[in-house]
Amino acid sequence: MINILTVIGITFLGMFGGQMFKTSRRYFLPSLATLYAATKKKEKWKSSYYLLLMGVLSMGYGENSKLRKLLGGSDFWTRIVYGLLVSIPFLALGKWLACIILPIAWSIRAGGFQITATKDFLWEDFWRYFSISILVVC
Repeated sequence: MINILTVIGITFLGMFGGQMFKTSRRYFLPSLATLYAATKKKEKWKSSYYLLLMGVLSMGYGENSKLRKLLGGSDFWTRIVYGLLVSIPFLALGKWLACIILPIAWSIRAGGFQITATKDFLWEDFWRYFSISILVVC
């Protein structure tokens, strides 16, 4: 049951942080991942690797980001590299599949639907943060 709640929580915090409260994505999501991992791991200190997500999820990858400028303005390569950066904490924990899943998840360009007058449910955000949550609980 805690696995399901963690998946829902991480996915929600990521999506919510994409359109509204950036702190939920930047700080609460990595904190939840760390707390979850600390309850499951024998070596509890390794769960602190998820705190590295705070730095990565705080940097931008949009049109005006330093990363995009560094990569010559390419949206495609910016998303691939950003997905690889997000995979770093997972790689430190031996979850090598993250360096395949997360660049793909960040490359997804999908629509969504309107929830309120100013907020949307975006499928691309769902797949990104759902992927992170699955990697955390597996």
